[in-house]
Amino acid sequence: MFINSWLNVSQLKPLGITEEHIFLLLLSIGIIISYFVVYPFINWIVTIQSTKLITYIISSLLIMVCFFIVVLFVGDLQYLMIDLLKITLQTLAAFGIVLILFYSYKRFIKNVN
Repeated sequence: MFINSWLNVSQLKPLGITEEHIFLLLLSIGIIISYFVVYPFINWIVTIQSTKLITYIISSLLIMVCFFIVVLFVGDLQYLMIDLLKITLQTLAAFGIVLILFYSYKRFIKNVN
């Protein structure tokens, strides 16, 4: 595996540490780092009370999780995964643009009246 290229796992085996433990440690560190990176952004969104943006972010995350679950369990889709991922991301971006245009138009009409 790729861990063997930068860490000699065989020296850690007498201690009972396997590659799975190292992956778990790296994943935990990644989660902690992403928490500290995302926290100020989410705090700012909550401060300005932008529920529409939070809803869009959460729904996009849910769509991406569902996409990867479907690809994982349906073996035939693995060959089309890159194309399906591209289409999914483009659709989410288009949906975000439509939301921006819709709420901008709604705000503009409200300010005109």
